[in-house]
Amino acid sequence: GQNHIPRGQIAPLGYGLLVIYGTLYPFDAWRPEVSGSFISVLTTWPGQISLADVFSNFIVYLPLGFLTVAGLRKHFSPAICLLLASSSGLLLSWTLEYLQYSIPFRNTSSLDLGLNVLGSAAGAALALVTSTRHALGKRLLALRNVWFQAGRGADVALAATGVWVLASTFPFVPSIDLGNLRHGVAPLWQAAQDPASVSLQLTIAGTLSFFGIGQLLMLAALSASRVRDACVILFGLVVVMEVPIMQRVLEAEILLALPFSIILLYVLGSRDAKRGSLLGLAAIIGAYISQSLHLPYGAVVGQDTAMNWVPFALQMGNITRGLSDILENTWPFLAIAFLVWNWLGGRFYRTPLVGAILVFLVGLIINLL
Repeated sequence: GQNHIPRGQIAPLGYGLLVIYGTLYPFDAWRPEVSGSFISVLTTWPGQISLADVFSNFIVYLPLGFLTVAGLRKHFSPAICLLLASSSGLLLSWTLEYLQYSIPFRNTSSLDLGLNVLGSAAGAALALVTSTRHALGKRLLALRNVWFQAGRGADVALAATGVWVLASTFPFVPSIDLGNLRHGVAPLWQAAQDPASVSLQLTIAGTLSFFGIGQLLMLAALSASRVRDACVILFGLVVVMEVPIMQRVLEAEILLALPFSIILLYVLGSRDAKRGSLLGLAAIIGAYISQSLHLPYGAVVGQDTAMNWVPFALQMGNITRGLSDILENTWPFLAIAFLVWNWLGGRFYRTPLVGAILVFLVGLIINLL
């Protein structure tokens, strides 16, 4: 037989390449001399520890561990899976930390190495406990089958919803500190003081996003009406969590979008595959374009921006903000993949082509505008 990469390992390899790209970007201005050795990585400690750096170094490697074990858990014992995932994270992180000795304005740190390995191990553990071999995984699968249709199509819809929740609650760290709570509701007070600052464009984008996710879940559900009712609770929780989560705020536009989207979901939401898919596609594509073209209040109109052809170039400056931006730009296209597949009647062979054309057109329109 021909040599080939096992299907289950394509995802972790792809994600590993993304980590390498993000760590070493922009690949220029490398110093010819190396200021440290491979072993000295273990003894280098940062002069200043940032909570954002701690979080980002942990969270970036968590998917690597999860994806590695997801492709191995059917073939190896949990202990071996955990060891392989942690070792992969260690080898990758150690190599990249060493290479950063040659990159200006980058800091090599044993703390980063430890957090990367810890993130890989945590991702591996998460993959193990959510496996159908584990009691928790069996309960989650049973719960999923009670609410949603069987098959990969519904899995993609649930994945899109999960990424949307992650994007809406990133960086996932709540705080009940009074100062943080005041910061979380500050935009509401500012909007009350200056109603003109409330963006109709963002309100529409938020409304369409909520409606699109609700329509998506209705199409994947066994009982559309029951899932629609559950969406009201989900949307409310996502909005409320904007306040306590650090580095997030509750915008007036999102608060206004919530009731409008619920009304739309009950009035226009459809269980019909064709109509529901078209409604969902229109809502999600419209929300994405509206959000992407939004200009902040008081910004200068008419300033030209060159089209960016370098992947993730805008996300590499601030890794925490970059991760959030990647999540925000991922869920709409996962949703589009399911909606196109559903619209085509579950004919998978056409979905990649139609989806690719839609993604290209949406991206091109946004950059041209």
